[in-house]
Amino acid sequence: MSRQFRGEHLPDWVLEPNYEHEIIPVGYVFQKSKVVPGPSESEQYQRLSLTMNGVLPRSREATDGLQPENFDGYQLIKPGQLIFKLIDLQNVSTSRVGLSEDLGLVSPAYIALTADRRVLPKYAYWYFMDLYNRRIFNNLSEGGVRANLSWEGLRQLPFILPSIERQRHIVEFLDAELEQIDALTAEQERLVSLLIERRAAVAEELVSRADSKEVRNRGIFRHVDRKSKTGEEELLSVSHITGVTPRSEKNVTMFEAESKIGYNLVEPGELVINTMWAWMGALGVSDFEGIVSPSYDIYEFIDRGEFCPEYFDMLYRTDRYIGLMKAHSRGIWESRLRLYPDVFLSLTSPVPSLKAQQQIAHEYRVKCAETDELLLKVQSLTSLLEERKQALITAAVTGELEV
Repeated sequence: MSRQFRGEHLPDWVLEPNYEHEIIPVGYVFQKSKVVPGPSESEQYQRLSLTMNGVLPRSREATDGLQPENFDGYQLIKPGQLIFKLIDLQNVSTSRVGLSEDLGLVSPAYIALTADRRVLPKYAYWYFMDLYNRRIFNNLSEGGVRANLSWEGLRQLPFILPSIERQRHIVEFLDAELEQIDALTAEQERLVSLLIERRAAVAEELVSRADSKEVRNRGIFRHVDRKSKTGEEELLSVSHITGVTPRSEKNVTMFEAESKIGYNLVEPGELVINTMWAWMGALGVSDFEGIVSPSYDIYEFIDRGEFCPEYFDMLYRTDRYIGLMKAHSRGIWESRLRLYPDVFLSLTSPVPSLKAQQQIAHEYRVKCAETDELLLKVQSLTSLLEERKQALITAAVTGELEV
């Protein structure tokens, strides 16, 4: 099979299907549109946002993240249009592509595309979702501080175009199969939420009954900035469920930089905060030596003889403290909220005596042992479901699986 595209070698990331198809540039079958209603008309439309769960309505009065002064510059999208968020591509934890089912306004930073009559919008959505799942967009940035991909770059990408009948079969197959997986995933996510609530309730109760004084975090921690010179240390992951763990122990497939030189070094007993997801509780005190993404922040205890790391690991998982961090995080929208070091160090923490910290940490560990074990099992199952979902999308789009 030919691997030629516009007279050049087809990029290696293109998984050419074994069924009859064309390979043409995105710009040949999609038209970019940017309709801005303006001040006189924008008020009549609902606000939409591209999320990890698709293009969804969002309140104009939403309080999460920084809000625009008005929506005069927002663009109007229609049902059936594809929406792309191809900015800040070094961030692998945000949505990139969605298919709108509604009429409404979206950020001017999005790229809105309309497919011509040769393309079913839902097929195009699954095609681009396959690229998203395989982190292709993250490797196609045009450089710059924010690592973006413009329409000029997107329009030149190869697009696999099968017959309308083949597209319809792919869409019907994926819609049916993924509906079942999504239902199972939703059940697991509800269970995770309940378990996290149970764990947080235990922490809240233990903290509330302690005789504590409020201490400014800069009196507890020191922000450290040590960079790896080789990038060969153990890569660590930070999660709101499991805290700080070696990436090798997690059943996930995520984009990784080719070189990890310059990643942040972590020592055992240091607090690691995922700056982008602190508002969800993605943090923890590390038991490991290793490296984390440069976008994470590391804090060492000023006096290990005065503070119990396990107590603070538990404290920052309480609803009260997660809410405090979210309220002080900065960002344009929720998925890009950041908790910066100067802000975190300006917050206060309830600190009892060292003996009380140690007793609380021990009691928390005993009471939550069963909950933590269940969380690990549920997280493992959720990861397997996500892997299955991504594999089905790739297999259906590329013809690896006959549909």
